[in-house]
Amino acid sequence: MAKQRHVVGVFSRDADVNFVWLLNMLQSIFFQKVVKDARPVYISNNRSDFHKELSKYTFAILYHTQKRGRLNVTNVTDSLYDDELDAMWYEYGKENVIVLLDDLDDSNQQKKFQILNEQFDIENKAAELFLISEMDKESCNLNSEYPIWSEESTAPRLREEHRSMLQKRMQIRDILSKASVPELGRDSPGSTISHGTSASQNYPIKDNREYPDYRPQTASSAATNSTAQSNDNAPLIYSPSSGNKDYDVQKSAVSAHKDSNTPANRKLCGKLSDKAVFIILGVSGGVLLIVLIIVLATL
Repeated sequence: MAKQRHVVGVFSRDADVNFVWLLNMLQSIFFQKVVKDARPVYISNNRSDFHKELSKYTFAILYHTQKRGRLNVTNVTDSLYDDELDAMWYEYGKENVIVLLDDLDDSNQQKKFQILNEQFDIENKAAELFLISEMDKESCNLNSEYPIWSEESTAPRLREEHRSMLQKRMQIRDILSKASVPELGRDSPGSTISHGTSASQNYPIKDNREYPDYRPQTASSAATNSTAQSNDNAPLIYSPSSGNKDYDVQKSAVSAHKDSNTPANRKLCGKLSDKAVFIILGVSGGVLLIVLIIVLATL
C-alpha cells in the first residue's frame, strides 16, 4: 500500500504572493511522494475561521516574512502567532509543524540560535525552524517574477547559499516523510480537552488582540482564495499575469496610442491644426485693427 501524502497548509498573516516560491517548491517533483497538495491559508482576526481551516490539512507551515519589519512570531512583545502556534501544536503535534522565516538579511546558525533562545516556543512546538535569506532565494531563482527552483546556482558568488538551500529543501522533505498523515475533516483534539472554554472552541484563546490586516483586497486574490477553498483537489498554479488589471490597463493605453498614430488620424490632426492657426491670425488681426482705429481717432 502506497504511503499517504500530506495536504500542506502554509499559514500566515502575510499575502500569499510573498510565498508563492514555497508553494511551487512543495508542489514540485521533488516533493511529489510526500505532498499531495499545498495551499495558502490566510490568518485573519477571525479565530473561528482559523480553527475551521486546521482540519483541512495534515501538516502546517507557519510562514512569516521580515518584510513586516520584525521577526515577532511568539514569546516576544507584540508577537503575531502565539495562539496560532499553540493551536497548530494541539491539532497536528510537534512533528507536523514547521516555522519558516523569510526574507532575512542573514540565515546563519547564529541567527537561528538567537531566535530560538528568545522565542523558545518555536523549538517546543515545531519540528524545525527554517531561516531563508534574500540571497538564499536569489541563488535558486526564487525571488524572480517566475519563482521556479533552479538546481544550479544562479551565480558563482551564491554557491554557498545554493548548497544551504538544497540542504533545507531536503530537510523539509525528510520531516514531511516522517510525519504522520492524520485524517482530513477530523475533529480537533483540542475540543475534547477542558480549558474553561466551550467545546466549539478547538483551542483556548489567550487574549482578544487584533492584528493589522496586511492582505491586499484585490479581485484577483479574492478569486484565487475562492477557487482554492471550493476545490480541495486543485493544486496552486502560479500565473503572475492572471487577472493583472494593471497590465490590461497599460495594454489598452498602448493600443489607444497606436490607434491615434494612424495616417488617417495624423491627417485629421493636421487639418485641425491649420484651422486653429487661421482662427488665431484672424483674431489677432482684428484686435490690431481696432487698436489702430482708436489711436487714429485720438489724433
